[in-house]
Amino acid sequence: MRLTEQEREERDQRIRELRAAGVSWTDIRMQLGVGTKTIARAMGPLAPPRGPRPRIAAEVKERARQLRLRGASVPEIAEQLEIARSTAWAITKDMPSTRQTEGRQTSAERGREYWRHENRRREAVRQQQKLDAARSVGCVSDRELLLAGAVAYWAEGTKAKPWNRQERLTFSNSDPLMIRLYLRWVQLLNVSPDRLRFSVQIHETGDVDAALRYWSDAVGVPPEDFCKTVIKRHNPKTNRHNRDSDYHGCLMVRVLDSAQLYRRAEGLFVGIVQALRNRSGSDLADVGGAGGGATPARELVDR
Repeated sequence: MRLTEQEREERDQRIRELRAAGVSWTDIRMQLGVGTKTIARAMGPLAPPRGPRPRIAAEVKERARQLRLRGASVPEIAEQLEIARSTAWAITKDMPSTRQTEGRQTSAERGREYWRHENRRREAVRQQQKLDAARSVGCVSDRELLLAGAVAYWAEGTKAKPWNRQERLTFSNSDPLMIRLYLRWVQLLNVSPDRLRFSVQIHETGDVDAALRYWSDAVGVPPEDFCKTVIKRHNPKTNRHNRDSDYHGCLMVRVLDSAQLYRRAEGLFVGIVQALRNRSGSDLADVGGAGGGATPARELVDR
C-alpha cells in the first residue's frame, strides 16, 4: 500500500524523533516496519556517513578461535566475547568445531564396529553353508569318483584338437585339492605311480624353490623327482592378483602311455552329457564341446 505524502512525512518525522531519543536503527526497523534505506532517507544529512567496518582486534580473533577449538559454538563465542554472531562466524568459519569432529569420529567408529560384527556374521554364515554342503556329500563311491574325475579332467585337462590328435592325459591346476582329486581318479584307473610325471608351471616373478616344496608336500613326491620347471614370462601390466607369498604356480601332472585312458575320459564325459540329454529331453549337443571345443567329443554326442 502506497503512503500519501503526508503519511510519508509523519513517518520520517517519527524516525528522526526515535533516532534523537537514541533508538538504534535495528529497533526503529522493528517498531515501524521499515528498511534501512527508508531510515537513511528520512535522516537525510543527519544520517552518519558509511565508513569501513570496524576492525576486529587480534586478541578477540585469537580468543574466538581458541574457544572454537575447545568446542564452543558460534552463538556461545558471540555471547562470551560480546560480538555479533556473524562476526564470530566470520572469524571461525574455516575451523571445524570439536563437537563436529568428535561426532564424525564417533559415527565412523560406529560404522567400523558395525562392519566388523557384520563381516564376522557373514563369514560364519558362509562357512556354515560350505560345511553343510560338505556334510551332505557323505561317502563317495568308485562310480561317483569315476564320473567326477572325468568331468574335472574335461574341464581342466589337455584335450585333442582337430589339428593335433595327440591323446594323452595332462592335467594342470593351481588348487592342491583338485590335484589330489585327479590323482585319486587316475589311481582308480589303475595308473601306477611310476607312470606319473610332475612339473611346476610358475611365472618368473614367483619363488620357484618355494613352489617346488609346496607341491612336493601336496602330492608326496620329492622335489628332485619333479621334471624341469616351466617358467612363464611375466607381463608387467598383468591383472593377476595371485602375486604374493601364497602364489605357488600350477602343478602339471602327465600320465605316460595314456591314450586309451584319455579316450576313456572323453567317453565318460560324453556319456554324462548324453545321460543328461536323455533325462531332460533337451538338446545338449553343444555341451560336448566344453573345455576347448574338442570336435571328437561333439561328434560322439551327436551320434
